[in-house]
Amino acid sequence: MSSTQAADCDMVGRVRELLARTLEVPLESVPADAAQESLERWDSLGHLNVVMELEAAFGVSFSTDEAVGMRSVAGIVEVLKRHVQDG
Repeated sequence: MSSTQAADCDMVGRVRELLARTLEVPLESVPADAAQESLERWDSLGHLNVVMELEAAFGVSFSTDEAVGMRSVAGIVEVLKRHVQDG
């Protein structure tokens, strides 16, 4: 596994843990391919809480378009990777 793949796996794990904690669901119910429509508690209020927790946990600030578009673990990781690369 390359260091990039390892970093991606680590970020997926961190996002899954954050989603489980923020949405108050078991980690096992948040698979790596989880999406907003697959988690009942990931409603509009849950999404706002997820975005705020992500910003705090990763020390980033999302644009409105980014926040609205982060509707899956993969989508969140994609946006976070751009922020990490941009510095």
